[in-house]
Amino acid sequence: MSAEENVVGVVDGVALVGYDALLAQMSAAFPELGAAEVEHVALREWEAVTGGRPHVVPSSLIAGIREVLEGAVQRHASGGRQTA
Repeated sequence: MSAEENVVGVVDGVALVGYDALLAQMSAAFPELGAAEVEHVALREWEAVTGGRPHVVPSSLIAGIREVLEGAVQRHASGGRQTA
C-alpha cells in the first residue's frame, strides 16, 4: 500500500493519514518489531517532520480553548485579579 492510498484528507496542503491505520500498516510491515517500538518511531518522526505543531486537532478542542481564553480576557479586564 502506498502513502497516497492512505490519505484521508488534506489540510493546508498537508496530506493526512489516520494514526491508528499508520501504526497498523507499519506493524504489519515490520512484524519483528513490537507495537511500542513502532509507535515510538512514529512519534519521533512526527516530531521531526512537524516540529510538534499539529496540522489538525479534534473539533472538541475549540470549546476548551474558548473557555481558557475567556478566563484570560476576564483576568486582563480585572487587572489580573481573579473573578468569580
